[in-house]
Amino acid sequence: MRHVGKYLLLLPTLLVLIAAAPAAEVETRVHDGGKFFKPETIQQADAILEHVQKAYGKDVVVETFESVPESLRTQFEQDRRAFFEKWLRERARHYGVNGVFILICREPGHLQLEPGDQTHTKAFTFKDRDEVVKLIAAAFREKHVDEGLIEGLKEIYRRIGANLGTAPAGPASDATTAPTTRPTTAPAAS
Repeated sequence: MRHVGKYLLLLPTLLVLIAAAPAAEVETRVHDGGKFFKPETIQQADAILEHVQKAYGKDVVVETFESVPESLRTQFEQDRRAFFEKWLRERARHYGVNGVFILICREPGHLQLEPGDQTHTKAFTFKDRDEVVKLIAAAFREKHVDEGLIEGLKEIYRRIGANLGTAPAGPASDATTAPTTRPTTAPAAS
């Protein structure tokens, strides 16, 4: 009984330590620095992308920017096409992506989606990329950026599953829909 009393004395200290510990953050796969998407769209997208990771072992990361950072403007002005390809690869390496990376810029309007070196051979091919870019870009041109993102991510999920020979199941294949309100701005796809 005497030992129980010692442990009860430690209980308040333990509770203080637990309360002071930082809460575990939910890993986000949508980095919306360009403020394109609603918070609920980002949550829905993160859920789809988490499912892609768990089901297929592939990362899909989305990063948006309001504009090309000033520190990169000179490179951008020299060769726009090469710039976005290089920038996308650098950002994908920054996040350690093993799968698909999507880069979206508001000014100048640009949408770029690339599968990684290993991913494009089977899981998500260049043909898949082109089809998904068309889908997202069409929605963005109509100012339906939230819906475009969600439908594009669902299509990535479906195509990876089909290419790897497994039937899609879970949040990306059910009747989940994106928010129905329309934002007022969207980038032009290039």
